[in-house]
Amino acid sequence: MKRILSFLFCLSTLCHASPYGLKDLKSLADISEYREFFEHAKDVPPAQRNQEWETLVTETFTKYISFLEQFAPLAERHFNKLLELNSWKVLRANESRLAQMNKLLKQYLESRIQTDLSSETMETVKVFWGQNFGDPTIGYSLGKLILEKEPGNLMGLQMLSTGFRSSISEVYCSDPEIYPHLIKGVEKIYKQLRNTEEFDVKLSGFMNRKCWQSLRPTLTKKLEDNATPNTSKKLLLNILTSDYATEQEVKSYAQFLFLLDGPEKSETLNKTWDILNDLKQKPELREKIANRIEKLDSIPDGTFKDLKEDQRYFLAKNLLINFPEFSDVYAKRCLGFLKGNVGKNPTSHCQNFYRVLREIDYKTISPVAFEALSPYFKDLKSIR
Repeated sequence: MKRILSFLFCLSTLCHASPYGLKDLKSLADISEYREFFEHAKDVPPAQRNQEWETLVTETFTKYISFLEQFAPLAERHFNKLLELNSWKVLRANESRLAQMNKLLKQYLESRIQTDLSSETMETVKVFWGQNFGDPTIGYSLGKLILEKEPGNLMGLQMLSTGFRSSISEVYCSDPEIYPHLIKGVEKIYKQLRNTEEFDVKLSGFMNRKCWQSLRPTLTKKLEDNATPNTSKKLLLNILTSDYATEQEVKSYAQFLFLLDGPEKSETLNKTWDILNDLKQKPELREKIANRIEKLDSIPDGTFKDLKEDQRYFLAKNLLINFPEFSDVYAKRCLGFLKGNVGKNPTSHCQNFYRVLREIDYKTISPVAFEALSPYFKDLKSIR
């Protein structure tokens, strides 16, 4: 009886000790025995894998994919088999077929990442990503999920950057939810630097110029926002003044905002001081920056709170000499704040700035600034 059952089992599975040939594989394909088919498809020696073999394998795989799509997301056993097949050159040759395969694999991993971000899951993601390295659709979507579960995850950031460096990077970089992950990535880059000259090189490995251009409005708004921590603003300044910032207005505006917000005694501080001397020779650029600052709901002015008295004096004097247009905008806003006017306010530390002005004969220092500020002079004198 046992012999009969064994014989019948062998018939049903075509079991034999020798390798499977094309005839065996065709029989398995005809009865949709996909597991056994793909376990033995490579029994055929490489030299004998002709067009007939390739056609049989690809047509059977197409049926297998259609079968699996009925059960998406995949069970683990189906995922493991499909992940193995994803490495077969003959199956990856067709873009449509590859897209179907990757879609099912990605759906499984998305579900798994959300429920179990273990080291085993990360290793499985790493294998799949390795099979599709450089594919921004896969790298970006899975990287973003990983970072949502574990902010700052290095592998997640690397996967995310495939979108940031792709030919359609502007699509990924305009995602409003991406900013926190971008800053985490830049922060990691910054901490690894041996010197600041490396920053532009490292940044270019994380995102391309089109990505930077798409992100620039968001980065600028964050730099303008008083609620953004100063450590983040320092990173923003480095991004906005990197080699990607070919427009002088972008660089100068970012540097000046950082200066107003309260710089530190560092190389960054020296760079922001230098911008005042540069602006002195560029009246059109000064006007553009002043116009942008005038549109802000709140002008950053933390520097007038944090600087020592001699430093405030130095800053006030340089602003009057080199940037009278800003002094005009700031005076109007300051008076509005002090008088309790509603509107685009506050400039909450401007009292300190104008206390310094009372000690400066700014008519002789900067006739242009005096002319701009003279309408407010009486009001300024009343500030205590």
